[in-house]
Amino acid sequence: MILIFIFILILAIVAERWLRKKYKIDKRKGIIYKGVNTFQRWIEGLLFVAFLIAIMFVDNAPLVLIAFILILTSFRTVMEWKFERSKKEYIITTFSIFIILLTLGICFYIDIIQLNGLWEE
Repeated sequence: MILIFIFILILAIVAERWLRKKYKIDKRKGIIYKGVNTFQRWIEGLLFVAFLIAIMFVDNAPLVLIAFILILTSFRTVMEWKFERSKKEYIITTFSIFIILLTLGICFYIDIIQLNGLWEE
C-alpha cells in the first residue's frame, strides 16, 4: 500500500509540473495557501471550525476528514475560477481534487480486497 502512495505522489508531482508547463501557470509564492479574497478566507475558517466541531460529535472521523478536504478543495477551485481565472491556478486545484479522489478510491478498493481475503500481504 505504501508503494501505491509513493507511485501516486510521484504521478501527482510529474503531472502538476506538466500542467503548469502546458498552461503556463506560475508557481505559487510560499508554502501556505492564501485565499483570493477576504470572503474566501472567512468561509474557509468557518469550514475549519465546522470540521473541528463535527470531529467531536461524529463517530466516523476519517469520513468527516475526507468530506472536509473535498469540500474545501472544491470551494477553492470555484473561488480561483471565479476571481482569478487569468492565473489558471484553478486547473491545478481541480487536478488535486482528482488525485485525492483517485487515492481514496484506491485505498477503499484495497481495503475491500483485504477484507474479503482476496489479497494476501
